[in-house]
Amino acid sequence: MKRVQIFKKIFVKTNRGITLISLIITVIILLILAITTLSLTLGKKGIFNIAKQAGENYINASNKELADLEELYSSLQIAINDSNSQITISKEDLDNYINAKIQDSIKTITYDLSEILTLNEGCSLINGSVIKKTGNVVCIDLKVEFTTNVPSDTWTIIGNLKDEKLIPSYQAHGESSAGNMIGNCWIETNGKIQLRNAKSNNVFFVSIIYIVE
Repeated sequence: MKRVQIFKKIFVKTNRGITLISLIITVIILLILAITTLSLTLGKKGIFNIAKQAGENYINASNKELADLEELYSSLQIAINDSNSQITISKEDLDNYINAKIQDSIKTITYDLSEILTLNEGCSLINGSVIKKTGNVVCIDLKVEFTTNVPSDTWTIIGNLKDEKLIPSYQAHGESSAGNMIGNCWIETNGKIQLRNAKSNNVFFVSIIYIVE
């Protein structure tokens, strides 16, 4: 009887010990995830800072457009007031100039993915786009499929960007998704695009927004 009681005590203590260790490991993992999330969101190269920089670039581009228009109007005023001035412009030319400036200020460049993206072996592109907008903002949206399921919580290479003008000077972070599970993705300073998701799958959506110099 005493042996049984001793065994029960040892068994209970052992179970408690295992439970405590599991709890500590869980807390550590949660802390790591929290720190990573905060870094991706609020860090120097986080989403908020990138969005702020994109807004500033857009404002600067708009201000430049206004300055160009003011210069044009000043030239027109000189042509009207100075009879000796040789500056002349027709209404049609003025309209064309203004429209060109407006289009240039909101200009977007859509790239041919087959020319700028090399996919890793075992990965194929279902659809997607790479667009460069005003303020040097690059938007990458891809839907890719792997020949086999990608392991969960493992960084997997999608491919490489080949155009140096589209490669960031810092590690740009984004989101990957498979079904209702959200994960991470990023593009390295060498153009390499990788993803990691909490769910094992073979089809992923990838979205990255960043600024190039």
